[in-house]
Amino acid sequence: MPLPDPTVSDWIAQGEETVEVHCSPKDRAGCGHYAVIRLDSLPPRMTRSQLARRTVCSACGGRGGQPMKDMKRHYRQLHEETGWDCVPSPVRYERG
Repeated sequence: MPLPDPTVSDWIAQGEETVEVHCSPKDRAGCGHYAVIRLDSLPPRMTRSQLARRTVCSACGGRGGQPMKDMKRHYRQLHEETGWDCVPSPVRYERG
């Protein structure tokens, strides 16, 4: 059974303030552009799939995007709350 399509108000209830939308039109590869959109600027009943269908990339004009959690905000908030930093440490190789 598929999960229900989350709405803008669902995201806001989860504490989200923004969402990233990545360029990924179905008819071709995305250009790599993405935008961060404030959730309070969107209709509360808009679903994730409706947002995806209505987006147009401002860089290449591609229609349809991939909405997802604003990960930069998420990691920044996580760092503020716990001190954890998501920057990977360099790998050290030992010759044996």
